[in-house]
Amino acid sequence: MRSLNFLEHLFVFILIVFLVLLNSCSDDPFNLQNNLYNPEFGGEVRDTVLYAVKDTTYLIQPIVGNRLTNNLVIGSYKGFESRIILKFSRGLPPMAKIIAARIQFRADGYVGDMNAQPFIANAYPILKQWVSNKDSIWEDYTQNFDPTVPLGQIEFAPSEDDTFFLQMNTNGLEKFTFWADTNNADQNFGLILDFAEATYLQYLTSINIEGDPTIVVEPMLIFDYQSPEDTLVKTDTISATFDAYVYSVNIPMLESRNYVSTQKIYNTLIQFDFESLLEKFPEGIDVVSANLQIPIDKESSFFNPKELKDLQVQRTLTDFNTSKVVVDSSFQGLVFLSQWSSDSSYVEVFAGDERRKFARSVIQLQLMSLKSSSALMIEFESKTAPYSYVALYKSGLNDKELLPKLYLTFRVPPVPRF
Repeated sequence: MRSLNFLEHLFVFILIVFLVLLNSCSDDPFNLQNNLYNPEFGGEVRDTVLYAVKDTTYLIQPIVGNRLTNNLVIGSYKGFESRIILKFSRGLPPMAKIIAARIQFRADGYVGDMNAQPFIANAYPILKQWVSNKDSIWEDYTQNFDPTVPLGQIEFAPSEDDTFFLQMNTNGLEKFTFWADTNNADQNFGLILDFAEATYLQYLTSINIEGDPTIVVEPMLIFDYQSPEDTLVKTDTISATFDAYVYSVNIPMLESRNYVSTQKIYNTLIQFDFESLLEKFPEGIDVVSANLQIPIDKESSFFNPKELKDLQVQRTLTDFNTSKVVVDSSFQGLVFLSQWSSDSSYVEVFAGDERRKFARSVIQLQLMSLKSSSALMIEFESKTAPYSYVALYKSGLNDKELLPKLYLTFRVPPVPRF
């Protein structure tokens, strides 16, 4: 049998390589076609900056649930007003007569101006059953309590860690005695703390605060009582069964700004002209690093010192003008806008790995599945984080330095030599 010569060996080798490459292309999960560029094949590295061409603010969620958060909030500041609701429905001695009672709260920081003043809150009985602060009965909280039956009073003063006591009056003692009657258990709707005016937000620990599970946590009811079978006065303590806070938000928005916020969830959509970029490079580009830089109007923003969460960016899958925004949930990691400039005038993606992740997991996919109407969505890392809002400059402004910018470093395919 004749042996293969050198040229025949070479032909077979090239054929095998071709078949392997053809098979690998058919396994492309994104169906990228000619937009895929492999950096292993070399090419020129370039830099460019894209400016936002379109943006808008979306109201994503008017209110968020807080029954499972670590804090309660009462007071008013920067457009946020909050009142505490709570219920003690487990642990009351059956058929007991409540002789004395007070509810203990523990401060966990406050937010307000230097001249924030103490304020008085009164407790009133809630009129209807509730499960969380998102229940429809709280759309107008004033319709769900009886203001003619004050149960007790408490004074709050700006505090980081003090203890506050809500002392029950005669109405309050009668109400707790009524709730202790097992025949009335289904009428225990709890109480609300209402106030007329406040100039700061007082944060308090909730029953969800992490700690020793054997310790009774605040809000805590401390009470003296008599059992039906004897006249001995006993003292006991129980934690609240449910606690939450009902609130309203009125962010002082400016027409020339976009907003991102917590508690009342506003997100900002930003659109860049990716199509024009790809028109310059019809063979596709490979983005190796990307940085989103967003100037912030600090004077029109409120950064809550209690706990300021990072901003994050995701790519959208829906039309820019849709009433319901859908983001790409296939990417499990998150890209945070958490590196501030030296003068704190803008926020950007952290340098290094975070920018490479942003390039590959967000921007490259945006280019691969390009929709002229898709965008990047800016939001807070946590929707239930303490109340904050950030004002961003809109793209219609003439000053480019105030516009969101996307810095890209990318490779382009090498020019064919033959």
